[in-house]
Amino acid sequence: MKTRLAALVLLLAAGSPAQFGLLQPAGSLDLGRSPVTQLVARGSKVYAVVSNASGSVVIAIDSYLFVRDGISLGKDPVTALDVDDGGQVYVVFGGNRLVVFSPKWAELKTENLSPPVAAMVVSEGAPLTVGTDGGVRSLDSTESRFSVAKYAAPWVFFGAGKSEVGLLDTGAGLLHSLEVHGRYTVDTGLASSFKSGFVSATGTPDGRVYVMGKAQSDELSMVQCRPGPLHIIDLEVPRGMSPRFMAATNDRLYLADPGGTIAFYDLPPQTGGTAR
Repeated sequence: MKTRLAALVLLLAAGSPAQFGLLQPAGSLDLGRSPVTQLVARGSKVYAVVSNASGSVVIAIDSYLFVRDGISLGKDPVTALDVDDGGQVYVVFGGNRLVVFSPKWAELKTENLSPPVAAMVVSEGAPLTVGTDGGVRSLDSTESRFSVAKYAAPWVFFGAGKSEVGLLDTGAGLLHSLEVHGRYTVDTGLASSFKSGFVSATGTPDGRVYVMGKAQSDELSMVQCRPGPLHIIDLEVPRGMSPRFMAATNDRLYLADPGGTIAFYDLPPQTGGTAR
């Protein structure tokens, strides 16, 4: 029987995760103080939305942070971005307009969204959205699967393996789990392992889930929630960097901050399979 993300995170309430060690950056990229506002890792590329007074661009970066290509997105604010396994790029503008680009940045389609979207994840080719009303829906349906409206926005929405998505409510410290083709699973409170609340969360294609925040020492740390045993990993970040965004592949973790710095970390190899 498959163990759900919410059930695994429930273990956090039973006791604090074990301390695991320090993860040091393998490299970093300075984008010249242009704020990073979205970050996605897919396949061998990292996609970052960079914004300034002139508008926004999305750039595709290889796994060693060399910029490969990208496209200007204009002046409309970018609400959400994700990329499917085929390299198609989904961009939500202003919460109410979706544009899908090919891997070569040709515009494939434009779609109006209602209700407006606050966050989006593409999993198994199925875009799932969190509306500004707190409703979680598939993109082609107005029917809400469940609602997180009782929790304050912003919510962090992320892929958690091949067929699940996770949603972190940073204010309340709650993690939700949803199967892409299934139903909502109960929301679960995280343990008080973090002193200053939760910052972000991400998942890897093989099913690992990481939640980032500040630990009791006030240093930046993350909890690997899945698979168990649960443990805290301390993060060393480049000087002056204040990470807000996370993205991950099976091999690397990427952090970005609004100051325009992206850092990457080599993740330890996964052993023993995933807890699913």
